[in-house]
Amino acid sequence: MELFIFFKSKNLKNDPLFDIEFFRYNTLSKEVVEEITKGIDNYTEKCDENNTKPYNPLSLERGNGKLEKITIKDGEIDSDIFKAYRNIIVKSQLKDIDVTMAEKKYRLKSLKKYNDATCPVFYYAIKEGENVFFKKTSESHLLLKNENKIFIRKDNAKEVDIDDLMVIDTRFDFHINNNDIFIKNGTSFESILEYENVFKVHKNKIISKIEEAKIIDDFDAFKVACSKANYFRAFKVVSESTDFKKAFSNGAFLKKLETDTKGKIKWNRRTKKIELEDVHIQTVLHMFSGLIGVDIYNEIVIFNEKHAIPA
Repeated sequence: MELFIFFKSKNLKNDPLFDIEFFRYNTLSKEVVEEITKGIDNYTEKCDENNTKPYNPLSLERGNGKLEKITIKDGEIDSDIFKAYRNIIVKSQLKDIDVTMAEKKYRLKSLKKYNDATCPVFYYAIKEGENVFFKKTSESHLLLKNENKIFIRKDNAKEVDIDDLMVIDTRFDFHINNNDIFIKNGTSFESILEYENVFKVHKNKIISKIEEAKIIDDFDAFKVACSKANYFRAFKVVSESTDFKKAFSNGAFLKKLETDTKGKIKWNRRTKKIELEDVHIQTVLHMFSGLIGVDIYNEIVIFNEKHAIPA
């Protein structure tokens, strides 16, 4: 069993780049391993098909009591920082790694000593065989510069070779094995893997595809509106392979949509393009993703639940 501590902060000299430093404990005391193993066993027993549902960044209830799951395939996890973490933790390639992500560059470097870190702990990861368990930290987890050299989980103090006092919480945020990611806390998962940048990159790809399809009446206004960060997540559920023209091939549905939005989403039959106001952009993105349709009662359906489209 190995413990990785990750530290993250902006540089102090008005440098827009981020440093992510990490420190590895490749030896943990027997008592600490026993305590962590209990948490791992409790977590992994929930990682089966009956207790999981597909990861959905637009989920209204973030799993609804179940773990969210992502199957790891080439291209499916498009977080560059995730690839760097896998190199460091899973593949044990413990060397400095530069990762370019969108407009930011994240520099990862290993530390010789835990106390060499120049910033607070961001999260920690526990590697057990081919499995890695992640937990984002908070101020309550850390009491730095303690001279007693003890390592604590909950109320049980255990000796370990560490110069600081740190609480390890085994209620993990997510877990990675060879083929899958099991997510308990979607917010922490997205924070650790910098999914804000993932959403932004994917959004730009979809915007380009929509522009090529020529189906938005005032595309320039649409593009400007979609530059708002609150829309980025909505784009993630739209596949690059979507046939955007086909999304508007159902005349009955389009008329229903126009009626329910009181004309704020309108299909221009002359130009064969859609007209919409800013507030309904997310509704249109739901259409592209296949998450919105008309049920047997001819009512608008999103996420398999009936929702009133905002007027």
